[in-house]
Amino acid sequence: MKCKIRTVLLLTVSLALMMLIVGCAPGEEAYQDGNYKGVSEDETLEVTLTLENGEIVAAEIAEFDSEGSKKDIEAYLVCFEDDRVPLLAEAHPALAGQIINQNNWDVDVFTGATTTSDKVREAAEKALQTARI
Repeated sequence: MKCKIRTVLLLTVSLALMMLIVGCAPGEEAYQDGNYKGVSEDETLEVTLTLENGEIVAAEIAEFDSEGSKKDIEAYLVCFEDDRVPLLAEAHPALAGQIINQNNWDVDVFTGATTTSDKVREAAEKALQTARI
């Protein structure tokens, strides 16, 4: 009888520990549905995330100049002879796509737009912190 009680107790404690470990797995954040905004520390970039069923379904990125006017990212395409240099017009949609596909703010930096990428990551992280349950 003592052995049965000890076995049941050991199994119960083991099961409780496994549930605790699985329940606290990193990367398994729970988010509320809705639209959430995050702003970079220097307040020149804003990310708006739309969440449905706890997943990021849309990400919008807006950059502002030092006077607070929204930048037209299409104006940032630079053409040199027949070669295009990827800048904001390509970085914004690429970063937004990564955020949606990975359902996470921690995405790869866009080559040629490192500062913008860092600001996007920072603002997206703040938006998700607001959405966290």
